[in-house]
Amino acid sequence: INTNLGWVLSGPVENHSQQRLEASVNMSSTHVLQLETPPSQPMHHEDDQQLRQFWDLESLGISKEEKSVVEEFTSTIGFKAGRYHVELPWKEHHPLLPDNYEMSRKRLWSLLERLKRDPEVLKEYDAVIKDQLTKGVVEIVEKEDIGELGKVHYIPHHAVIRRDKETTKLRIVYDASAKTSGPSLNECLYTGSAMTHNIMDIILRFRSHKVALADDLNSETT
Repeated sequence: INTNLGWVLSGPVENHSQQRLEASVNMSSTHVLQLETPPSQPMHHEDDQQLRQFWDLESLGISKEEKSVVEEFTSTIGFKAGRYHVELPWKEHHPLLPDNYEMSRKRLWSLLERLKRDPEVLKEYDAVIKDQLTKGVVEIVEKEDIGELGKVHYIPHHAVIRRDKETTKLRIVYDASAKTSGPSLNECLYTGSAMTHNIMDIILRFRSHKVALADDLNSETT
């Protein structure tokens, strides 16, 4: 059956012992196949452990290394001055971050030239930067506070404009993948596992209650 969610195979299925299990789902009857491990082929303890590890980690998209990174990242979470703080998940023995000041400066001037062609967008961009400074999302670093090579990295940014949006029509995106003669910042950090929810779980929860709520988070993307 070709449904809105894709092809679905439905119908009675019999196993080798001619046994059938019936289950009632949404007022309809369906048949499922009973799976058994033949007595002549018992599952070894090592195989059982590997299978459990697969379902516990790999099926969730989380490798053992990623799980360790997530735990380490979670342990650095702190709450200071009314906001959460976390440390960057640096890779061990990552390459030295290059001095990308010139590349970032050139991209900034190129961005300004484009924004000057549309004064309204330039005004919005300036307002977003000032708002981030006020909220403490970004801060001005004085020249005497700049650290040594490998400890300082500049992140270019650009505008993403969506006039069709009801709320955030202009969003500033920081490009941590920008690179010059060496690695980018993203290449020196662990990416971690995907934190997005399974679409099927979302659909099922949406159908479980009479009222569904949706919101829009106002955030800065790096």
